[in-house]
Amino acid sequence: MSEQHPLDEERPGGLDRARARVEFRLDPKIKAVSEELDALSLELAKLSGDSLPKILQVKVGKKEYTSVRRRESSGIARREISNENPYFHIIDYKIRANLVGEGAVGALLIPETLSAVAIGKDLVEFLESQESDMERQTGWGTTLPVSLEKGRPFKLNEWKYERPDIVTVKCVDGKLYSQFGRRRIPIFTLEKGRRIAIARRVIPDEEGTITLLRNSYWWTTEEINAQRELDEKFATFYVLVEGKSEQEKQVGSGSVKKLEPRFSEVTG
Repeated sequence: MSEQHPLDEERPGGLDRARARVEFRLDPKIKAVSEELDALSLELAKLSGDSLPKILQVKVGKKEYTSVRRRESSGIARREISNENPYFHIIDYKIRANLVGEGAVGALLIPETLSAVAIGKDLVEFLESQESDMERQTGWGTTLPVSLEKGRPFKLNEWKYERPDIVTVKCVDGKLYSQFGRRRIPIFTLEKGRRIAIARRVIPDEEGTITLLRNSYWWTTEEINAQRELDEKFATFYVLVEGKSEQEKQVGSGSVKKLEPRFSEVTG
């Protein structure tokens, strides 16, 4: 459907994209942040949304990132914007801006229904019996929404939740720059043949929070309910800094004694 929710954001126009690309070329800060977050997001995309670690360690080229703070679902604020038509329902995901200190990177990871893979035996058999009908309706491999539409109740343990939605944010000189996930339309540029999402400035609201993700355009009320359950179970926000954990440093230096990581806050 081509309609948009009245409170949703419009797609960036040609002038927006042109300005962003010029800014990318002329502003070293925007360029560096965009390239860093883009590379980090590629690595985070390899994680499974339903088995995220307590302490996240990611290697990106020669850089290593370690999480020093973690917020689970209860630490991620959500605001829902309802509509008479469930298709236009919106869920906003917010975090406090002060969670991301100078030079740190924040990463929001949320599994979503579109990337769910069926693993339950009975469920797989049900989907196979509906395969031809599903292909006619969707033309793609989005089985969970179709399964719900066919009247099968949602069961969390019947699905594997791969490829979480990922939104990253970095604080540079006291300002926050973010690369939004695919639920908000990012602006891309080409750099040496590589397609890079350009980071954009995000400004905290009066309550000191920033909206990182805006999930919208569901098919049915049942799918909205399924997404709520995924949020409550798996939604996670990490704050990462460059460098190894204290434990890795001890092991790498040949020390016999292994120390536990010393972080200011691991869980929320």
